[in-house]
Amino acid sequence: MRPGTKLKLGQPAVVRYTANAAHDSLMKLTVDKLRQGKLKDLHAFQLSDSAKKSNVYYAWARVKNTGDGDLGGQPLQLYGKVSHDLVVPPVIMGATFKKCPYHPLPKKFTSGDSASVCVLLLAPHHGNVKAVQWRPADGSAPITWTARH
Repeated sequence: MRPGTKLKLGQPAVVRYTANAAHDSLMKLTVDKLRQGKLKDLHAFQLSDSAKKSNVYYAWARVKNTGDGDLGGQPLQLYGKVSHDLVVPPVIMGATFKKCPYHPLPKKFTSGDSASVCVLLLAPHHGNVKAVQWRPADGSAPITWTARH
């Protein structure tokens, strides 16, 4: 997929995932849904004061390893685009919870393997996540899935 490609939710992209020399492969990535949650969804976690002033979003995606490498155990890093100048990283809570059971890719994730993941995003200052992005390790322009409003 060309850097900077813009897609609608549900459209797949083939991207390179490079965590390190041992974890490098192509994968088909499809961001299916972006939904706003509620701060009370995170009641079991201790949140900072700034996190308590954020809007909660969940991004669900499907991943299929289409290359020859093993991506086992690697985190899927999807980002939330809040504005032209603000992109937020995924929030890893250290435990899963019912609304968004985040986990890294399975320990063995080789060619042909598939997984579904949910990523938690917090938009600061009660902002809104307008799109979900895959940001390549090489620093090229992100692949963006635009949410329907």
